[in-house]
Order: sequence, then structure tokens, then C-alpha cells
Amino acid sequence: MDVASLDKRFKPIRHRVLAHSDPRSALDPDSLYKRANIKGIEIVKITDGLWAALRDYYRNRFSAVAPAGDEYSGADIDKIHAAYMRRPPDPKRARCTSRSPQM
Repeated sequence: MDVASLDKRFKPIRHRVLAHSDPRSALDPDSLYKRANIKGIEIVKITDGLWAALRDYYRNRFSAVAPAGDEYSGADIDKIHAAYMRRPPDPKRARCTSRSPQM
């Protein structure tokens, strides 16, 4: 299990959700992770490893212990999601269609 492997499996999710803004993905995000064979424990182990690497780098670079950051609880995620859903669509991110504009 490594970052490159996880990245490869995240790519289809990233394209579907971010690049193509497929609204169906938002309705069932768990199915995306199941299809990509991504498990939460993998994400936890990789992010823990990355944080450890960053702390090591900080200690080596600054000869000091990295300051502890606050743990994010996610308690505000419903509020953030609700605000995002109320936001008007961005015309710059309009979905592409198969037909070219008439000139």
C-alpha cells in the first residue's frame, strides 16, 4: 500500500466528481470508493505516514519538534455541505455537451 497505488485508484473518482461534476456521484459516494477498492484504513495509514514524514522533515530542517495542530473533528461538515449546495452554479464550470455551439 503506497501513495502511488492510492492515487491511481483515486483518479477515476477525482475525474468523475471534480472534472465532470457528475451529480449522481454526490448521491452515492460510497459506491465510488467501493468500485475503486479504496478502504478508509488505507487512507488513514497513508495520511498518518505522510504526517510522520512531515514531522521528521520539520525536526531535521528546524531542529525542533513540529507544532501540534488541532485535530479536525468534521463537526461543521453538514454546514459546509449545505452552503455548497445553496451556491449558484459557476458558469465557467458548465458541463460540456456533445454538440458544438452554433456560430
